[in-house]
Amino acid sequence: MKDQKRIYFGTDGIRGTFGTPPMTQDFVYRVGKATTEYFKRSTPEPQFIIGRDTRESGYVLEQALVNGINDGGGTTQCVGIIPTAAVAILTTHYKATAGLMISASHN
Repeated sequence: MKDQKRIYFGTDGIRGTFGTPPMTQDFVYRVGKATTEYFKRSTPEPQFIIGRDTRESGYVLEQALVNGINDGGGTTQCVGIIPTAAVAILTTHYKATAGLMISASHN
């Protein structure tokens, strides 16, 4: 039986093809909301930095993620198309709760 904690998450994030479960707008919305609710256990108003790559689906997924985070009680700063490593740097620079990257890259 597959480990229930690993159904959606790989070693470095959620993997899938856009539009095919689990990589749907609804699922990404729920991930954003659940992530915010998790961080609210230790941070009253979690703040997230969100970056993405150049794929057309990136904007759609970004909006679903932002909506889920906002509905969960968090705030977001979308930094647009940016390298993955830059999200980590900006997360530290702005003292955000976490950084999130929407990318097909394995970097």
